[in-house]
Amino acid sequence: MNKPSYIQPFPYRIEDHINTVGSGPVTHHVIPDIPPWHLVQPEVDLSLTSFKKDSKSALTIRSEFEDALDRYPDSTLFYTDGSKSEDSVACSFFSNRLRLKMKLPVQMSVFTSELIAILSALKCVEVDNEQHQFVICSDALSAIMAIHGMDVRHPYVLKVLYAIKSIYQQEKIVVFMWCPPHVGIPGNEMADTLAKEALSSTNLAELTVRASDLRCLIKKYIRSR
Repeated sequence: MNKPSYIQPFPYRIEDHINTVGSGPVTHHVIPDIPPWHLVQPEVDLSLTSFKKDSKSALTIRSEFEDALDRYPDSTLFYTDGSKSEDSVACSFFSNRLRLKMKLPVQMSVFTSELIAILSALKCVEVDNEQHQFVICSDALSAIMAIHGMDVRHPYVLKVLYAIKSIYQQEKIVVFMWCPPHVGIPGNEMADTLAKEALSSTNLAELTVRASDLRCLIKKYIRSR
């Protein structure tokens, strides 16, 4: 008579998967210490989302983007980007005076990497004592919409909203503009290049990973087995 096979309890099986994937420090859910009605509604410019890339030439889209920027004269521009490969995640921002590229924990989603890029740019805005008007250009529409919708369930959206509140308290203006990707906009292309360069960096930023990012990674790993 064959002995029944032993199956590990579910929690132990999940633990094995987590150990294989590698979790790293996980972000704990934090209840905002600032009431939502005290946060500042972010100002966003989604005017270029009405243009379909396949029906417009890259030259036309670039021209429309430049026209959109004309609405914000004397503003300092930041271009942000996130990037993900099979085994790396990174983000970056670029402006005429500053640039940053940063390798992130591999467990992070590209959505989270886009938010961290935006947050990093906002941190520079916070300490800028010379300029008072800023435009954050991102080709990550989902990240801009999460910020505009003030989705405080995501820890990095919450950090972005805190930064915006701090910036407005300094009487500075910041606008988030959606930037069409891969049409040759110089700042966007530079941010994309910096993020891709950071994918191969050996310097890893010590940041916590959102639990939902880790959950998605584990599900993907389990399906692949």
